[in-house]
Parts: sequence; C-alpha cells; structure tokens
Amino acid sequence: SEPFLNLLCQGMVFKNGSKMSKSKGNTVEPNEVIDQYGADALRMFILFAAPPDQSFEWSDQGLQGSSRFLNRIWRLVQEHKDSGIKKKWNFVQSNKEVITLRSKTHRTLQKVKDDFLRRYSFNTAIASIMELTNAIPKHFISKEAPDAEKSAVDEALKSILIMLSPIVPHITHKLWKDLEEKKAIIDASWPEVEKG
Repeated sequence: SEPFLNLLCQGMVFKNGSKMSKSKGNTVEPNEVIDQYGADALRMFILFAAPPDQSFEWSDQGLQGSSRFLNRIWRLVQEHKDSGIKKKWNFVQSNKEVITLRSKTHRTLQKVKDDFLRRYSFNTAIASIMELTNAIPKHFISKEAPDAEKSAVDEALKSILIMLSPIVPHITHKLWKDLEEKKAIIDASWPEVEKG
C-alpha cells in the first residue's frame, strides 16, 4: 500500500508551446524573475496560471499582472493606514454598502478556505481574492469616511492578507504589521465566517 492518503501530481510548465527544459534552452531564470518582480509575484503567478495538477504556458504578461495586483494591495493598505484605521466597529447600524462589503468578505473567506483545504484550487482562490479587492469602494478609504466604512475596509483588507499569506508570505507579513497588528500574520487565526 502507498504511504500516503492523497497524491497531487503537478502539471508541466510550457514556453512557446514546448515543455520547459534546459536541453531545449527555453527555461526562465528564477533569480532574474525574482530580482525584477519578487518571489511573491512569481509564486502568485504560478499558482494563478492553472490548477496545480494541470500544465500551463509561461507568460511574462501573467507575471506582470501578479506584480501589479500585489502593488495594488500595497497601495490600498497604505491609503487605508493614512486615512485612519478603525477596528472592531459595531456594524449594527451600517449602511447598505458596508453590509455588501462585509457580506462579500465573509463569502470570500468561506470559498477560499474550501479552495485551499478541499479542492486545492489555488487559482480560483486567488481570483476570488481579486474580486473582493475590486469590491472595496474607493470612497471607503478616505479621512472623511465614516468609522463603519473604515472598519469594513479594515476587516476586508485583513481578510485579504490572511487569505493571501500562504501564497505571498513576504508582502503579507509586512502589510499585516502596517495595519497595526502586534503578532505576525503566520500566527493569526483564519477569521470566523459570519453567515448572512
């Protein structure tokens, strides 16, 4: 009998229609990619390109897209920090936009957890996190925004960082500290999902 319960075989990486290999001379030098885009962007691109058991075609544009998304998360956290972080706000008397963002945050947490633990579908997890990022209203991130809106953004951004941390650990560690969290993100618990 096999010494494990499950086996997940990885797909191959292709470039210009051929399997990447040193003998064909069509490999991508990881250190050059990391120097230009960072290890987190490279890891995110590989996990986003296809499910782990399927092959995928290398794409410089895809790598650049991952880098742009991480830069966007960086900017959102800095803008939120500059606008004044509000934590643990009472959402009882929240407006419709706050309720919508909080609902999207909790549905995404539930879906990504399932993608990670049951489906091993990291590409769809990343797509869901991108959708949540796009759902944060711009006017929620300003000094003039009401406390409930700032707190909903705080909840959404911290959830995004926790969901991204297994994929892009370096940037999420730094941004977690920027959001005034005392313990490291690796020690943070997965947020409890609120139904509704």
